[in-house]
Amino acid sequence: MPAITPDQAAAYLRHTVGAEPIREIARAESVHASTVLRRIRSIEDARDCPIWSQIWDDISREYAAPKTDAPRGFDLESLLYYLGTSAYEVSAALATASIGRKSTVSILVGIETARSPVLQNGDQVATISRPAALGLVLSGVARCKPGQGTVRVARLELTGVAPDALGEIKTPPPVRPAVHRIASEGRKRYGPALGSALIAQMERASRMSAARFEAEHIALVWSMIETAQTDPARFLDAIADLNIGETLTAIFKALIVDGLGFEAIEKALGWPARSCKMIFLIALDLARDRGYAA
Repeated sequence: MPAITPDQAAAYLRHTVGAEPIREIARAESVHASTVLRRIRSIEDARDCPIWSQIWDDISREYAAPKTDAPRGFDLESLLYYLGTSAYEVSAALATASIGRKSTVSILVGIETARSPVLQNGDQVATISRPAALGLVLSGVARCKPGQGTVRVARLELTGVAPDALGEIKTPPPVRPAVHRIASEGRKRYGPALGSALIAQMERASRMSAARFEAEHIALVWSMIETAQTDPARFLDAIADLNIGETLTAIFKALIVDGLGFEAIEKALGWPARSCKMIFLIALDLARDRGYAA
């Protein structure tokens, strides 16, 4: 489906959710009623695809009962907000899914899953949030692969086109004080040398990049570093037990055991700049969710 225009979104939501008559919308927009009807039908026709149906169900639900008093717009940024994501998060998801551009990239989206796996040549390399995955479709960055739009799970592919709205990434929120506190406490406990370079990079990334490391990520990495310093084999066994794939396992080894930096890994693997931070953030989330213990 072509990119959604604000006029289409406004006509559809005002009529189907707000119950405004088509003629009233037409008068307010100074257009013929048939024009409004075509805009509404363009979205109704798109809903034949289960992914687009999910997208508009989620948008309509939030539009009908907004959680805040913020003005309700119909541009891409507003639609992403109704979807439960943002241009900032979708841009980060695009950067994650685009790693290894020569590979075949697929994204699996399911109704009952909170995270969407990113596959390269059939192997899972990362996950992104379900709203961000749907946001990629809404933005025109991804589309359903032919014959893959099932009710429970759909497979997406990147289109290679990114709208201007995603190119203008908003400045991320300032790093939370807890991140600095946990990092500082770790330095006092373990000394200035142990893991200082990696932790410092994570702190900077929390302020300046799409990879927003939180205090729990810093604390988890301190724990991993401590284990890796005392018993590297036990640490690597614990990571292997997570079943997160060869790529993410190698990232943990390179950062925690070998002491390589993000840029060195990106250069060695041919990844885009700043992508390793995002992948490491996803890897830490997976490790936490799957009960990392060493």
